[in-house]
Amino acid sequence: MVTHLEASGKVKLVTYNIDSDTKNIYFLDGDDPVSNSILVPPRTLNAHQCLSNNCIFYYKWSEFYTKPEDQWSVLYNDPQICPEWDQRFHNVVSERDENAQFLWELKKNVTG
Repeated sequence: MVTHLEASGKVKLVTYNIDSDTKNIYFLDGDDPVSNSILVPPRTLNAHQCLSNNCIFYYKWSEFYTKPEDQWSVLYNDPQICPEWDQRFHNVVSERDENAQFLWELKKNVTG
């Protein structure tokens, strides 16, 4: 499944491919049409932080959405991923992401 992400406002996006252990950090700017969207490949985690007063974040999936339980969730500040969230901005974290598993736990339970 490919995810297309689009932002309005300024957004820090952290992606982490669980197969290659590759982390990428992107800065999306809704005012800049060149840097306001990204394609996230399959088996890649993603998390975002709003870096402006307001943000709107759009997800477009290449498959039909089923339910949250079908998605992978990893602790929002997992030490192995080390997302380096900007401390100048207040983190708003869902209960699901605040209580999620560590990356090593996900990788132990997910097969190729």
